[in-house]
Amino acid sequence: PGQGTTARFTLRLPVGTAANLPAPEGPPDLPRLRRALRGKRVLLVEDNEFNRILARTILARVDVAVTEAENGQRAVDLARQQPFDLVLMDVRMPVLDGLAATRQLRQELGLRMPIVALTANVVDGEPAKCRAAGMNDFLSKPFHEAALLNMVFTWAGQRQRALGKSRKGAP
Repeated sequence: PGQGTTARFTLRLPVGTAANLPAPEGPPDLPRLRRALRGKRVLLVEDNEFNRILARTILARVDVAVTEAENGQRAVDLARQQPFDLVLMDVRMPVLDGLAATRQLRQELGLRMPIVALTANVVDGEPAKCRAAGMNDFLSKPFHEAALLNMVFTWAGQRQRALGKSRKGAP
């Protein structure tokens, strides 16, 4: 008593091989993505300045027009003023978090543009919470260039073209 406890144990784990690693994503096909995404309007909602710089730089490579908001309330205000093809929404932010902002965009404003969650927490039911709030998909942070571009292509390029929607902000 009063001195603490020391516990020792041994774990015997199998040794992994290169076959156990996920396949690396190849470099993005920038010309194809640029053709599909040029001029698309993305609202990037992220309180972390470095993450905004990173996403903005990646999206600029394919000529996407990025409007930035540092919190959910600013995102709602911007969405009232102009249409967007896609919203990339951080989940945890000050002022108004991404889940509450998404609910406002969906319920109060009736907007149907795709909303993709940007979250560092993909455990503990976070994806389910995002979908319940009205988000269409999620991308875990930190994200890689190919993953971000493919997500934007899926929701703002390929999907909208396939639906034949010409009105900005339509699903």
